[in-house]
Amino acid sequence: MSDLSEADTRAKLIDPAIHARGWTEDFIKREESAGAVEIIAGKPKVDKRTPAELLDVIEAKGKEIEAAVKALRSRGAIRAAGGKEAVKS
Repeated sequence: MSDLSEADTRAKLIDPAIHARGWTEDFIKREESAGAVEIIAGKPKVDKRTPAELLDVIEAKGKEIEAAVKALRSRGAIRAAGGKEAVKS
């Protein structure tokens, strides 16, 4: 038996069998995952920030990345290539 992950098993074995029996995507519901949960002292770590606070974090990180890219460009470490950043070799 191969070492397929749960997602691989679904994609390679289950979904084709479901589609072969005439089911369409309209009738198939995908399981949603909350993602990884960090366990600290036997209890799940809960992020208590509000959506507004999380958006502030994303905005701040974006500004940090923009500043870092600007600094790298000024040193000639990266250059724009077709609208995307490219590292100089």
